[in-house]
Amino acid sequence: MLKLALIVAGVISLTASAYAKSGAELLQDNEMFGTGFVWGAISYMLDDYELNDDLGNRLTKHRNECLSKAGATPKTMYDSVLGEIRSDPGTLSRSATTAIDTVVYKMCGPPPD
Repeated sequence: MLKLALIVAGVISLTASAYAKSGAELLQDNEMFGTGFVWGAISYMLDDYELNDDLGNRLTKHRNECLSKAGATPKTMYDSVLGEIRSDPGTLSRSATTAIDTVVYKMCGPPPD
């Protein structure tokens, strides 16, 4: 039982620290981990609003359609996010998810009215 508790605590701490990852930290990660982090955050973003109000549902549908139409892959999104971080030094100290949000917004824009 103690072993299970330690495993759960480890997973929770890894998840918490991954969520708070800065742009600078993402740049330092190896490509495989960084790609997984970016793609995981985007996947969460695409599912995030499914049970919310109409605006949230329209935003999720818009993002899904946009990224699908653009042929977004884990690698292309990772490269785009790293490019965003490198082009704006202000993103180095902010959460890496800020750069991910910016890239998706630049690709897709706001949902149509």
